[in-house]
Amino acid sequence: MLRTLFAAAAIATAFAGSAFAQASPDPTTTSSVSPDDAVEVSLGQDDIRSRIAEELQVDLPSVPLTIPVSPELAAAVCPVSHQNLAEQKEVSPVRTCAAVHYSEALREVARAHLGER
Repeated sequence: MLRTLFAAAAIATAFAGSAFAQASPDPTTTSSVSPDDAVEVSLGQDDIRSRIAEELQVDLPSVPLTIPVSPELAAAVCPVSHQNLAEQKEVSPVRTCAAVHYSEALREVARAHLGER
């Protein structure tokens, strides 16, 4: 009886976890990043901005110079740590960094930004 109860609890927990994962917003999209949490990432490096333009099949001038992203994505594409981004938030309402790494998530945020125009 006790073994059955534990098995049922484990199954319920597994299903609840997968349902939560599906319902959780994607931190890489602009719609799920509140303005208070967003980091303005510069796409000014030509290789990153050019690659995004090429993959989205748009002209380079169509790709924005900056896009708002989640702190997690900013830490992945910029040479800054989560700690540095947290410190920026303490001294300025706008956190910024310059992307030096390309990622598909960064491209998708740029795509969403283009769609908002």
